[in-house]
Amino acid sequence: MTIHYESMKSLSEDQYNEVVRLLKNCEEHDKLEIASSINVSMISKADEPHLFFILAYDRAELVGFVGLYTFVDVTKVEIAGMVSPAYRRKGIFSTLLEKALTVCAERKVDEILFVCPEKSVEAKGLMKKLGLFIPFRNIRWNMMKVATTSII
Repeated sequence: MTIHYESMKSLSEDQYNEVVRLLKNCEEHDKLEIASSINVSMISKADEPHLFFILAYDRAELVGFVGLYTFVDVTKVEIAGMVSPAYRRKGIFSTLLEKALTVCAERKVDEILFVCPEKSVEAKGLMKKLGLFIPFRNIRWNMMKVATTSII
């Protein structure tokens, strides 16, 4: 297994289709709807500086994805991602997240919202590992402290 990573401001049609296939694979395996977390409709029409993507490949197969999304304030970023079930627990998401945080630092982001399905055991485990686990809440990571906002 040789994983390589690609970063980009927009996705080609082929890359978009690969992300959708990965999404469907993850949804079927996890028995969760995650399309809204990944924001599939938005990634099809990238508008930099509002979007940024990091893709993980094993040879030519897309095995991981992280999207960074900003809406109004570019100093506030939402991060969502996924890794193919067959490639989990191999450090791929940790590397994707590390690369995403580097992009955030370069862009002088001061607040990060991790977007994940409430019922995702994997996402909750990662948030707990990062020290950000708070049940049933959006998790905001202010580069200096952790704050939470309830889901309405």
